[in-house]
Amino acid sequence: MSKKLTWTLAAAATLLGLLLAAGLARVTAPQPARNAARPAGLPQRIIPMAPNIAETLFALGAGDRVAGVSEYTSYPPEAKAKPCVGALFNPDLERITALRPDLVIVQDRHERVEALCRTRGIALLRVNMARVASILEGIETLGQRLGAETQARELTDRIRRKLDAVRARAANRPPVRVLICVDRTPGTLKNLFTVGRDSFLSEMVEIAGGENIFNDVARDYFSPSLEEVVLRKPDVIIETRPGQFGDEAARRKLIADWDAMPNLPAVRAGRVTVLTEDYIVVPGPRVGLIAERLASALHPGP
Repeated sequence: MSKKLTWTLAAAATLLGLLLAAGLARVTAPQPARNAARPAGLPQRIIPMAPNIAETLFALGAGDRVAGVSEYTSYPPEAKAKPCVGALFNPDLERITALRPDLVIVQDRHERVEALCRTRGIALLRVNMARVASILEGIETLGQRLGAETQARELTDRIRRKLDAVRARAANRPPVRVLICVDRTPGTLKNLFTVGRDSFLSEMVEIAGGENIFNDVARDYFSPSLEEVVLRKPDVIIETRPGQFGDEAARRKLIADWDAMPNLPAVRAGRVTVLTEDYIVVPGPRVGLIAERLASALHPGP
């Protein structure tokens, strides 16, 4: 399995601040909220240990209080300039200590970082932003801890409106059966990883008007056999490759790998799509954009 997927798997999502949109024809990236006056005692040097948490802090207007970020954090651009402190499987405990955080925020559980915080007396906050409900709850929890309750409420309201708009449009379209491929070995269909019903991506596909062909599997991420894929007959194949394969020739080659399975309805119909947007596997403030992008892939056209 590629390193790009590890933090998403550990968070059981795999693993975003949104602007109001009057319609669905235009995708607009969220802008960070403005800073509010800070009451005394609020954390001033924060280390978020997952990309979705970092995005949320910036969306709430607390980006200037972020002292360091985890590996794979890529949004917003100013977050990439922050010191990197590793990820779930390789946290840089020395650098975390050197950055003198007064709050460390982890996604679900992070045993090594939690042990460091206990030893050093560093405040720790745990969130579990894995599906839509918990993402919204996590945003509200972070807003309370940062003294940004108003910004958090505005952000969650915008997300709900965006998701409701995607659902409404999808309700008028026939559902399609979808295989979500989150990882495999390029040039072959070996080591294919997909999502079960416990993944937020499965939830996103449903909101966008699709049916995850493995929605009956009580897992988040797992590796099915190709025989299982054939039996479930996907109408559409969605590959998530965030930040990869920007070159169109490489993208076409990746799609061509599926020609090895010509009996799949998705392959026969030419409905294999590679999504490379950086937000596509991040269960955070940009979930509205994820649902919107998936909807455009599942139901192209007006």
